[in-house]
Amino acid sequence: MKITELIGKINTLEISTADAEALEKALKRFGAMSILEFSAFLKKQKLPSAAKDYASLTRKLKELKAEPSKFDAELNALARKVTKQDLQAIFKELFETRSTLPAKLTKPEMLERIKRQRRRDANFASA
Repeated sequence: MKITELIGKINTLEISTADAEALEKALKRFGAMSILEFSAFLKKQKLPSAAKDYASLTRKLKELKAEPSKFDAELNALARKVTKQDLQAIFKELFETRSTLPAKLTKPEMLERIKRQRRRDANFASA
């Protein structure tokens, strides 16, 4: 199946008209590709991922703040998908602070700082 065929089927999907139009517009430039070629193309790209949706990521982490092992596991899984800049933004949103993690830190150091800050917040809340 070619992308152009997929575009033709977009209108049969149960999505809003605005979403359908946006999807069609985004896919038009790949019209000559097959679905498999398009998939291979996407795998090679460094596209903005769900990691850029800081609100949903931080919401999930905020829900897990009270469960240290689950919080740490989720953060470790997330670390493979995000950049250092992403971690800085997540830190700001997660702890609702103006300060960010220093850019000179490595990703593992940033992860440890986030975990440490979660522990500090938990200890402060329990006091």
